Amino acid sequence: MLQDDIIREAKKHGKLTKDFVLAPEHRQNTPQALDALLKGYQKYGYFTAFPFGTDYTAEEIVLGGALRSFKVKTPLALAQALLAEMFRGIPEQADPYLRRMKLHKPVTIKERFMRKMVLAALRASGKI
Repeated sequence: MLQDDIIREAKKHGKLTKDFVLAPEHRQNTPQALDALLKGYQKYGYFTAFPFGTDYTAEEIVLGGALRSFKVKTPLALAQALLAEMFRGIPEQADPYLRRMKLHKPVTIKERFMRKMVLAALRASGKI
């Protein structure tokens, strides 16, 4: 756990006493715990991705998040995801995203490849 690593490093450099122990109530600030906490409020419109509004459409927000998270994959993981996508069909729920990217009717090989990449990113993020 990240907190334990930080505490160990701080003790090593004398920033914390050797007997310091993090209280259990302060161990709940993990990304997963915070996401779960925020989701309860997000269904009421709080803590949105763009609290001051945006000109992005719902499809653009989903695409941006999916593609942004997809780019952090290793080259091998990226190749595996794209290879797996080559043998899958195109789900109906992907249509609005592909239309937004103008990939719903690809003409060139590059466009077909791009469509598969977008589909792989959407699948990896759980959006389709």
